[in-house]
Amino acid sequence: MSGRPIDSISGLSQPFRVDPTTGRLATTSGAAKIDQDIAVLLATRIGERPLQRSFGTRLRSLVQQPLDDVLIDAIPEEISAALLQWEPRVLVTGAEVSVEHRDGAPVTRVHVRYRNIVDSSEQTAVVEP
Repeated sequence: MSGRPIDSISGLSQPFRVDPTTGRLATTSGAAKIDQDIAVLLATRIGERPLQRSFGTRLRSLVQQPLDDVLIDAIPEEISAALLQWEPRVLVTGAEVSVEHRDGAPVTRVHVRYRNIVDSSEQTAVVEP
């Protein structure tokens, strides 16, 4: 451990997997753990978790709608509100939506820029809901 505050953040890796060297559940730490937690939050539908019904976002349903200016504005607002409520370690500094085509099908990507309040570093998380 380097002694940086960000390195004190750790938890189980998501998706869950077994570490082949130890045979235990794999863990992730630092900024990578925050990125994983953001990805889980943004990929979880509201109501999906039985014991935390309000956890998650409407992001998956929003990206299924026709992409127009209203939707492009709504997605960053949805992201910011969810992160404000559920992820106290970050402050959202921006969010953008991009659409690219893979094998003829549109794929929506969400880029979330945030300041990690643990050590004030700037990070970007990319999520494909």
